[in-house]
Amino acid sequence: MNRIRLVAHAVIRHRDRLLVTSGVDDGRTYYRCVGGGIELGERSEQAVRRELREELAVELSRVELLDVIENVFDFERERHHQIVFAFECEVAVPAFYARERHDVVEGDHVIEQAFWVPLAEFVSGTKRLVPEGLLAVLTETGSV
Repeated sequence: MNRIRLVAHAVIRHRDRLLVTSGVDDGRTYYRCVGGGIELGERSEQAVRRELREELAVELSRVELLDVIENVFDFERERHHQIVFAFECEVAVPAFYARERHDVVEGDHVIEQAFWVPLAEFVSGTKRLVPEGLLAVLTETGSV
């Protein structure tokens, strides 16, 4: 990939758990927060609100910038470069937190599931949270 991609991720927590999706690359499972690309002319906070509205059909009641993380990584044997705006978010509807799994929708298709993972599993290294550096941000802010 020949460009830097700007993305906005929603860090959504409930009790001691983090809402994530998962993927596999080169035989290794990784977990990431829900979110997506920032469109031209769109501010990062607008992007994270739009992405959650489109992908999970929810509105956010609180959005606070945690950090901006530069993420250079290999995926499917190609080099990628992202600037990740990580936002601490709260969903406006409390019932959202009671469901264990949420369909992530792109257009008219469910593309994956978002689910809750105990933060302790990332801290212990049992599970790998990406982008690299996000766990350190959560730890530094006293959030973990």
